[in-house]
Amino acid sequence: VGDAAADSLPWQLRLYHDFIAQYNPSSRWQFGGMLSVGTQGRSAPDGGTATWYGASIIAKYRVRPNVALVARVERYADPDQVIIQTGVPAAFRTNGGSIGLDVAPVPRILWRTELRGFHSDAAIWPLHQPGTFGTSNGFAVTSLALTF
Repeated sequence: VGDAAADSLPWQLRLYHDFIAQYNPSSRWQFGGMLSVGTQGRSAPDGGTATWYGASIIAKYRVRPNVALVARVERYADPDQVIIQTGVPAAFRTNGGSIGLDVAPVPRILWRTELRGFHSDAAIWPLHQPGTFGTSNGFAVTSLALTF
């Protein structure tokens, strides 16, 4: 809860909520779901309250104690482009999915590699030529995380 506006602008009340559920039926399987909802006053094109949301479902299977396969499907919608600004007039609504591999070479270090893909209702994803947009986007990503 808070004011999202700059100091010189009128108050814009922002509310943000995260709801998370996790289920571990065995030592190998882990399932999770998440729902995020946000609202912000004076942010819709008509000056009213804008709303955005995201939802995802995740499944993880541990192949070995330090190696896991992960899959995720997700939906995100920010029709008034409060959080995600595309620079095009179409609303931001997209579906996504990913498959990945988590490797923990030592405790407290996680190396994640995944393939991610997104598909939207409108052409909002920048393509490799200036001024052109498509309805889909995909990429490979890797990261290294340290927990302490």
